[in-house]
Amino acid sequence: MDFDFESLVGKFAPLIGTAIGGPFGGMAAKIALDALGIDTKEGDEKEQLKEALKSMTPEQAIQLKLAEKNWEAKMKELDIKEEELHGRDRASARDMATKTSIWPQVTLSTLYTVGYFSVLYMFLSGGVSIEDSIKTEFAMVLGVLTAGQVQIMNFWFGSSSGSKDKTTKLSLPR
Repeated sequence: MDFDFESLVGKFAPLIGTAIGGPFGGMAAKIALDALGIDTKEGDEKEQLKEALKSMTPEQAIQLKLAEKNWEAKMKELDIKEEELHGRDRASARDMATKTSIWPQVTLSTLYTVGYFSVLYMFLSGGVSIEDSIKTEFAMVLGVLTAGQVQIMNFWFGSSSGSKDKTTKLSLPR
């Protein structure tokens, strides 16, 4: 029977265990190895972790759990920093419009919005019939257009992430 090291890590440190199977696998394995006190060799962290877990002591399991908590805190910190970057990006786009001219943004937003709602109206009212052979492609294009419309609304009115955060804070027990 093959040793399922990802499942074992998942029992002690679910976040790290999940990450091992994904694109951050090498980084997660290195964090786990560091927690277990194992010196790592570049490039084969997952295999080293697999071997280290076969002889893990209870003390190492505790260290692995602590590494999980530290990594979780770091991820939360990075999420906050990422949201700040998104806010700065939106602000810089608006600042650019005030320093130069707002008319390119107004023109493009208006043309896109009019075009989007025209296509949507024609589709929903039955004014245009879509052949069965291209319904899937049409639905994909409509999805992309809808996502673009959301971006336009976010540019002019801001995103709803601040509203979501406010709702979350208000729903916390007091």
